[in-house]
Amino acid sequence: MEEDAAVARRSGVRGSPISVALALLLTLLAVGCSSDSESNPSTASPGTEVEPSPDPPSETSAEAPPEQFTVDGMTVRLVCLGAGSPTVALLPGGHDPVADWDDVVDGLGTDVRTCAFEYPGAGDAPPIDEPMTPSIVAETLAGALEAAGEEAPYVLVGHSLAGLSVRVFAGTYPKQTAAIVLFDGTPVELVQDDPVGLEEALDWDAEATIEQASAVTSWPDVPVEVLESDPKVEDRTGQFKELWRQGQLALTALAPHGHHRVVTGAGHFIFRGRLDVALETIRGALDEVGAG
Repeated sequence: MEEDAAVARRSGVRGSPISVALALLLTLLAVGCSSDSESNPSTASPGTEVEPSPDPPSETSAEAPPEQFTVDGMTVRLVCLGAGSPTVALLPGGHDPVADWDDVVDGLGTDVRTCAFEYPGAGDAPPIDEPMTPSIVAETLAGALEAAGEEAPYVLVGHSLAGLSVRVFAGTYPKQTAAIVLFDGTPVELVQDDPVGLEEALDWDAEATIEQASAVTSWPDVPVEVLESDPKVEDRTGQFKELWRQGQLALTALAPHGHHRVVTGAGHFIFRGRLDVALETIRGALDEVGAG
């Protein structure tokens, strides 16, 4: 942690050891996402208007052009591939693009229906004139999935900051949640310790994020797998290491029968460093809910 603090001081980041570590983590997400390369109206939730975007989607491949939807005036992107049920919804960490999930989608194969999501401001989805919150992510995801004709409930798969959005989605739309898989999901406790870091690094509304995430105190009784990165790989030490671990356990405890495990040899991007474990975990969740 002293080494982390030294790096932070050179970068102009100041604060407690925990807030310094969180700021570095959020910076990692911001850097990581910058370096990675027609539907019917929906009634996803009361007062939510969903329609196809008037702008044609830009193509990332000949086989699967991304779909764009407008949910309450906010444009989001959803790339769906494969077949089968339930649909696996892939939520990014930070502002990461749908392409971040390419290896996962390819590894799951054509017999699994996947929908990779970009909320407003993530990837190529245009930003909105207000800071992001988990509720906005959850609302736009629910609206886009329904407008795309994806049948609920869904298997929610989230990385890092998406842990907050998945937490709110499952609490807001329990009947639309079939299972949950988190890869190093961000605990709300870290945001509480350093709200400014979230706002400055990723332009999220920290106060609203804390309020919305903390309000969800339980998840439906569905399969829940919380995977934590190897603290040795991430070089987590001391108070930050303990807070991160307790946060992972707190996420697991939101569900009656959640499971938590540390993935040996995996850094923060678990689904990259240990793709085998990521695929095994998602397929395991699908098996538990009786995927067809």
